[in-house]
Amino acid sequence: MTEFEAYFSGEKIYLNGRKCVKVGETLTKLLSKPTGYYKEVLLFAKNYENRLHYPEDEEEAYNSESFFQEAIKFYAGVEDVIMRLPPYKYLEVVGNRLQDTLNEYAWAFHEYPKMSVLDDEDDDIDYHQHFYVRFGTEDMEDPDMLNEIYTLNDKLKKLAVEMRTYLEDILRVEYAFTAFLERIHSRNRFLTNEEIADTLAEFEDEKKLRMYACDYLRTSGSIQLDYKRLRIKEKTELCEHYKFTSLGAFLYIELFKGLEMHYIPRKCSYCGRWFLIEAGIYSEYCTRPVKGRDDGKTCRDLGHFKKYSEKIANDPIWLTYNRAYKQHYARLLKKKMTQAEFQEWADYAIKLRDMVEHKKIEFDEYYKKIRE
Repeated sequence: MTEFEAYFSGEKIYLNGRKCVKVGETLTKLLSKPTGYYKEVLLFAKNYENRLHYPEDEEEAYNSESFFQEAIKFYAGVEDVIMRLPPYKYLEVVGNRLQDTLNEYAWAFHEYPKMSVLDDEDDDIDYHQHFYVRFGTEDMEDPDMLNEIYTLNDKLKKLAVEMRTYLEDILRVEYAFTAFLERIHSRNRFLTNEEIADTLAEFEDEKKLRMYACDYLRTSGSIQLDYKRLRIKEKTELCEHYKFTSLGAFLYIELFKGLEMHYIPRKCSYCGRWFLIEAGIYSEYCTRPVKGRDDGKTCRDLGHFKKYSEKIANDPIWLTYNRAYKQHYARLLKKKMTQAEFQEWADYAIKLRDMVEHKKIEFDEYYKKIRE
């Protein structure tokens, strides 16, 4: 269910060769979803993973119907989550897998709890809704029948592991990807390849402080890569063709592809929501319209103004720069400076500000020169 293919072409990803999304888009959307609820769901998934098998003894056989019905309901809920969230919401995902898997071995179950004349009707049932078991594997003597049951158990185990892995991948988005991205954005600019490598190494060095699988920034499942031709509209492109067996495998590749191409999820410093930085100019603010305003101002508009105001209020370097800028702009308005002279001074002022911020000149010298 969680297996899919993805074709990478530049900043575009074609899911299963069809749905086109940007690099980083899927991770950004998942970062925006609350996941605290899934911690408890993961505990249930681990419990079912340990118990999901064909009944072995008389007690398990007696409780088979209630157990399988509970498991079917639980996994249907997990499948519903999968189908509502990206990337699977864009793919043709089939649910109800546990019930379908059990029905592949319909001969091993009964539709009715007790032996009766109704048992003959089991042979006419195309699809079981109930899964009563009369006796467990301990009482089976037919080796061929046992081999079939063991094959069923392998399929049930694979399904349970797949569902548990998906939930861990979803939780990893919040607990590992979020923490790593916070470090990536701590300098408020695009990082070089070397800086990304150092950041990753520092993050990995803290493994001892982490308790759960979802706290680790790593892939899950498996990844296969080759190169394939993909026809997109009227042209053909050579793409990196990946086969992912899990969501985590895809997100891991998407994250580092995005870091390389500067398509990086970031939390807006104004509204607190996640957005995707799409190469170009780095910004800590998104371009969403600010709620409650009718002037069309965006977080980026107000965020930069707020940041500038905070710098002026708290940083003497910026306060000095702002006052000098106002003085020279007033001269321009009074025609005591030409536009060319003002622009020359403005460029000079920025250079002075950068020099004092990087400790290349003393503040007193900066204060004197910027006011000339």
